[in-house]
Amino acid sequence: MNNQTCQKPPDGIEVFRKLAAQFSQNFNAALVVPMAEVSRVELKARCLSSVGELLRDKCAVSETQKQIAAIYDEVFADCVCSIYLAAQGLDKPAQLVLRRVLELGLAAVYLWDQPQHYWGWKEVDEDLSFTDITGHLSAQSYLRFVASENGTTEPIPLFDVILARNEYRALSNTVHGKLSTFESPLLDRFRHSDADWRAHLIRLEAIQDLLLNIANGRFTIVRENLTIVQPQIVPLA
Repeated sequence: MNNQTCQKPPDGIEVFRKLAAQFSQNFNAALVVPMAEVSRVELKARCLSSVGELLRDKCAVSETQKQIAAIYDEVFADCVCSIYLAAQGLDKPAQLVLRRVLELGLAAVYLWDQPQHYWGWKEVDEDLSFTDITGHLSAQSYLRFVASENGTTEPIPLFDVILARNEYRALSNTVHGKLSTFESPLLDRFRHSDADWRAHLIRLEAIQDLLLNIANGRFTIVRENLTIVQPQIVPLA
């Protein structure tokens, strides 16, 4: 046996082992929450994935639209990651990913109707403006267009634009490290909190509902087929 075999691992490695054990403990504690709450947000994540599949398979008439529909695959993945991180007790990382859920979920509809911005975003490194996205999707002219597409005369709001902007602002404060979002001074910063876990599930579901509402309102194919491909959503609708 050589000397290297007998050496203890560096202290830094031991720290991460302890953190891994703590996160595992947090995860087990999180699963004590009534599983209906977790099952609901997992189901709605799958519904968002199904929105993309419906658009890609039944509505897309161009390669560009197929690529835009694939954004919903990322929204689904981010929903799952956000749930998992929050269950581990990693509240801030979970919120960072949740901002992507909100931003990409709205961007998918915006880019479907504004494909030139998709190519600017994809090929020319142009940033998407959340203000522009929400402004476009809530404009009276756009709502009249959607009403015409749906065969109705009265424009109806597709989503709660105030909620969307407030959530985006709050989640952006976490992304940008505002002092009010710091957890480092807290003694229990790496420990499970029932209140934080439940609050994250509620917040995530509110954003999922917002995204599903706009998809249902904008796309006839989604409105007519989502409950067929995801029948479990019917009692929750």
